[in-house]
Amino acid sequence: MNPSDKMPHRAWYFLLCYLAYSSYTFNFIMLEFLRPKLMVMYHLNTVQMTPYYKIIFMGMMAGGIIFSFLVNLINYRTCFIALWAIQILGLVKLLSLSPLIVNTPIIHQLKAGMLLMGIANGGIFAVIHPLIALIFHNPNQSKTKIMNFLHTNWPLFLIIACLFEAQLWKYHLDWFWSIYAMLFLSCIYMVVAVFLPLPIQIHTHRIPISARLKSMARPGYVLLIFCMLCSCVIQYSPVIWIKNWIEIDLKIRPLYFLMFFNSIQIIFRLFAGSIAQKISPPGLLGLAAIMSALSLFLLGITTHTSIALCAITVLMMSISCYWPTYIAIVADRYPLSGGLGMGLMNVSAYFALIHLVPEVSTLTDVETRQNAFLGLSWFAAFEFILLVGVYIAFRTQGGYKVLSTYDRSL
Repeated sequence: MNPSDKMPHRAWYFLLCYLAYSSYTFNFIMLEFLRPKLMVMYHLNTVQMTPYYKIIFMGMMAGGIIFSFLVNLINYRTCFIALWAIQILGLVKLLSLSPLIVNTPIIHQLKAGMLLMGIANGGIFAVIHPLIALIFHNPNQSKTKIMNFLHTNWPLFLIIACLFEAQLWKYHLDWFWSIYAMLFLSCIYMVVAVFLPLPIQIHTHRIPISARLKSMARPGYVLLIFCMLCSCVIQYSPVIWIKNWIEIDLKIRPLYFLMFFNSIQIIFRLFAGSIAQKISPPGLLGLAAIMSALSLFLLGITTHTSIALCAITVLMMSISCYWPTYIAIVADRYPLSGGLGMGLMNVSAYFALIHLVPEVSTLTDVETRQNAFLGLSWFAAFEFILLVGVYIAFRTQGGYKVLSTYDRSL
């Protein structure tokens, strides 16, 4: 019997993960809005503030690694409680209200607050994915659909966070309301986690760490890691280029642009699972890589506004399914890796956000925007080649199918 068959109230489990994801998204976006306020509060300029925001991603890597191990060793409720405590302590340190750090230099409070918030965010991602994979396991159906449903949270709450901040500016409300909203969302998922009867552990039998690592030491998984790195570069590097073009050249308010293109991502993620059922999850990613390459190439050669807007729309559709589908493939094909396999996939994305995305984003400093888009299109082409390797790896193992820790093939 599958462990998921013993779990009623799947909707409540999904709601818990969605609320925790909401806290992650809202905190991440609001910290960007709070950057000017924190700069004033801690007497820092833009150059001085940038390294402290990198601490968030370093914390996300640390949280992703730590909790990807812990989720396989302790129960989910303990993980959620620990994450909630870390989140609250991080917010408190950012506000300089903690009596524990009265004698600590104020700049160290900023570092500690950023690090703790990053650890909590990375930890949330490390916990919710294996929980979703557990409760929605079906040997006849990929987890691509449910993972994409879960990841509608990012574009949705990106819009909500921007609208919330716009209201604060419109009515001249104190910036502390942002912190209150972050605390509220954190407490909401904590209440659900406390009262919901969460699973004690992922599997009914313990799987040694060595077996998990051995499960990931396969060509398919390694290729997926490199694919994830490429997809993050494609997804996040051109954000500033597109924003500047929309805002400066076309004179369109960034909020309208954000709402339109994030709505496209929400819609595409709702249908991504159905597409994957027809062409397989690797096929979906291959299609997305082709769409990314073509749209980036068009952005590099066209000077027509209408064509460029269509290309950006196609690009937004393609990048929307990258992250959740990679996580779903790991859950489907490498179940022995458990939370560790999905967690390290997330960590590889954070690594790209720290080291690769900033470097690629500076292409416009030495190249024109068109040449930068053309250069980025090669990342999509390379990702497609890697995905062909993933397809071949799965093909040699009998094709794409959903496995579980109970399959003899493992």
